[in-house]
Amino acid sequence: MTYQGASSSTFDSNNRDNSLIPINIQSCGARPNIENAVIVEEGPMYLKYQCNGFYKLAGPDTVNCYSDGSWSALPTCEGAVCVVDPLKEDGWLVITKPEYIQEGQEKYFSCIARRTYIYIRCNNRRLSVTRCCTKYEYRHNDDCRRYREPFGLIF
Repeated sequence: MTYQGASSSTFDSNNRDNSLIPINIQSCGARPNIENAVIVEEGPMYLKYQCNGFYKLAGPDTVNCYSDGSWSALPTCEGAVCVVDPLKEDGWLVITKPEYIQEGQEKYFSCIARRTYIYIRCNNRRLSVTRCCTKYEYRHNDDCRRYREPFGLIF
């Protein structure tokens, strides 16, 4: 088997080592298509991938072409989003369609009770929810606490 772009010293008779070595990516043919990812960097010996929004990378971000024409281990892109579904939230939120929160992010939503709001955070594809807070309360961790003074926090 011949490889385009490979140096002849890689395959000479003095090279008795059968282990795979990285070679020019042109020798591996078509670039691997990683679902929900794009190639963000291309070098002569590697491709670097990044996942699209709402996905996170699992595995290596860089792949190499090896001397047997194969690619190194490929990454995958896993869903990194939580869904706030109004049908599952017992009607205490003012939303009519599912809302999506990216992994590690948070959003605040209006509650049914007037002038109250709730913070919802996405961690490890699970929702972390405060109770509905009023404008006279501040968020502390995943709960609401009343201000001690009318106009601000006391540290």
